[in-house]
Amino acid sequence: MRPLPLGIIFPVEDTGHPCLAGTQITNNMPGNSQLEQRRHNQHFILAARPVGSIKPGDFELVEARVPVPGDGEVLIETRYLAVEPAMKGWMEARVDYVAPLQLGDVMRGNGLGCVVESSHPQFPAGTLVMGPFGWRRYLVSDGRRVPLSVLPAGVAPTAAMNVLGITGITAYFGMQDIGRPQPGDTVVVS
Repeated sequence: MRPLPLGIIFPVEDTGHPCLAGTQITNNMPGNSQLEQRRHNQHFILAARPVGSIKPGDFELVEARVPVPGDGEVLIETRYLAVEPAMKGWMEARVDYVAPLQLGDVMRGNGLGCVVESSHPQFPAGTLVMGPFGWRRYLVSDGRRVPLSVLPAGVAPTAAMNVLGITGITAYFGMQDIGRPQPGDTVVVS
């Protein structure tokens, strides 16, 4: 295990696939052994409770086996990870609307990725999906245990993970239900 340098992105080889550059797609179940050997799974785990600002040593980047999807499941390669304000509270073990993270847990968070193997009719290989992936490169889902939603056509992945994601929804309802701005009010967003 080694400390995670903040700002790390999962690098992928550019294969030019139309789903997202760098994604290796297969519908061969349980998978193409040559592709499985090339796949490299990593998880970001909580290594320490942050004191003050979050630091690289609060995380560890660990190697993990690439999960193998079974019947009715998909293998997803994560391409985007959300970084949201609530995460710091989970890391600090604050009493909140969800249980806090324990040391050694995969960092909780939403992600967007590409289905690279599928035996699920609702999520064929090549589909862009979003859900509570956790900070990991590969994960398996049947669409229920890790709830998945398909990225709507015409929506940029970055918009789906940001302004149309949890933080955007929180801001919208915060303004509508709590702030309740009226005509003539000045609203400052920082």
